[in-house]
Amino acid sequence: MTAPPISRSLRPAIPPSLFSPMAKKLTVVVSQGQSANPAKRELEEAIVAALLFEPGIEVTVVPNLYDLKADSTGMLCLSGVAGDMVVASWLYPRAAHWILDRNGVRGRVGPTLLDEPADEDDDAEDESDNAEAKPRVIDERPLPNRTIFCLDLRQHADT
Repeated sequence: MTAPPISRSLRPAIPPSLFSPMAKKLTVVVSQGQSANPAKRELEEAIVAALLFEPGIEVTVVPNLYDLKADSTGMLCLSGVAGDMVVASWLYPRAAHWILDRNGVRGRVGPTLLDEPADEDDDAEDESDNAEAKPRVIDERPLPNRTIFCLDLRQHADT
């Protein structure tokens, strides 16, 4: 089974109005899957190959975010990224952002134009969350002036 072809770049997935005109590069991080599934590896390689020679795009490949330790070279690499970044992983976007945040790689959650499947349970949770506006610690912490866009590769693979 071969991975589906990807578009020339991931830029259409991110609303262009969200990028600063001063931004000269965008870092795209591909977080590898935990399994050695050939279709998953092919999709990861296709993303890297498509973006490698794009102007203004810096591509970084790291092991699965879930498996990275805070002092690993992969997390050290991610913490060294100063500007906006796109993280393509085999995790839900919220989980990927949470893992990065807990390991000191912080930024605002970036919206994407990719649709996520709707879950009825999530809608019920969102309504109850809106009803109870509790103060949250994460809302009180200062965030760096950057945006992290998390993409779920599971939505785009026939695996």
